[in-house]
Amino acid sequence: MNKIEGRPKTLKELLQNTKYTIHYYQREYMWQEKHIEELIEDITSEFLEHYIDGDNRQNVANYGGYFMGSIVLSGRENAIIDGQQRLSSLTLLLIYLNNKLKEIDKTHDSIPFMIFSQSFGVESFNLNIDERKECMNAIFNNKEFDINNSNESVKNLYKRYQYIKEIFPQDDITEKNILHFCDWIIEKLFFIEIAASTEQDAHKIFISMNDRGLNLTSTEMIKGYILSKIKADNEREELNVKWKEKILSLKENDNKEDEAFIKIWLRSQYADTIRQGKLGAENKDFEIIGGGFHKWVRDEKEKLGLKTSEDYKDFIEKFLYFADIYKMIKNYEYIYDKEYKYIFYNYKLDFTFQMQLLLASISYKDSK
Repeated sequence: MNKIEGRPKTLKELLQNTKYTIHYYQREYMWQEKHIEELIEDITSEFLEHYIDGDNRQNVANYGGYFMGSIVLSGRENAIIDGQQRLSSLTLLLIYLNNKLKEIDKTHDSIPFMIFSQSFGVESFNLNIDERKECMNAIFNNKEFDINNSNESVKNLYKRYQYIKEIFPQDDITEKNILHFCDWIIEKLFFIEIAASTEQDAHKIFISMNDRGLNLTSTEMIKGYILSKIKADNEREELNVKWKEKILSLKENDNKEDEAFIKIWLRSQYADTIRQGKLGAENKDFEIIGGGFHKWVRDEKEKLGLKTSEDYKDFIEKFLYFADIYKMIKNYEYIYDKEYKYIFYNYKLDFTFQMQLLLASISYKDSK
């Protein structure tokens, strides 16, 4: 790995007139109400510890700061590898404050340029993600937005903004000190910015930051690993879109169905060994896949034939192919179809390993 350097930056230095994309490793925007509540409570409490009634805005320069953790970027397109949940949430808070200032006929010189800025004559949000644009426009202009046909990130962004409006402590942050508070969060929230110069370094940092604590799911980790091995940017982005769409379709009825499928698929196609049925026996392929299957794929890449960029592309195509078969079988487990009646009966009789056995008998690109 090349030399990694961290630079301290304020929220203002991170966001003002700077464009970011979301790296393909990253999950959807997933923060829930409890995370927003903790963020708002933490930073407003910290601000109020320093604020004294009667302070002018210049006094804020002497207030203590608040450390928000690290932000990891890949040099390519300033893509966020780690930290998009916090930056997305803080952008929502900035939009709320900007709208609140409009209501009371006040402005803040810096905040609008931390939300969106102009590049080559075109204005866009600094978190520049196409699928979020329509929703972000609605939020920024304080308008209603229909989330029914939106993806998970967009739905969460809109809901979390509404929650900020609901819980923001307006009795503590009032017309009298709201500009003080704005000054404080943009100048006194500190981060460490870490930039990776290569795609390989980006993935290594990603793994070291997320793998040990499993902040991300095994599904998200395996996606990051496989995509990092595909050389061509356009192919990687195209397969990333296909992967995300397939995962969302798997999770339509059960939020854990993506992990259930990948375990069954990997076991059915690749697990050569199983633990002996005696005390103290060592876990083998079957058991390891049932735990952290993303680690197993990395460790067993040679067994899986993963050597070149093309191999990793094929692996994703196989994932897509078997996911469709999995969904078809799932459908026949729940809905009686005369042609596939035994799938239905076996499921009703709690034949637990039916799915795995059926997938084990299928080769990639077999016809239906």
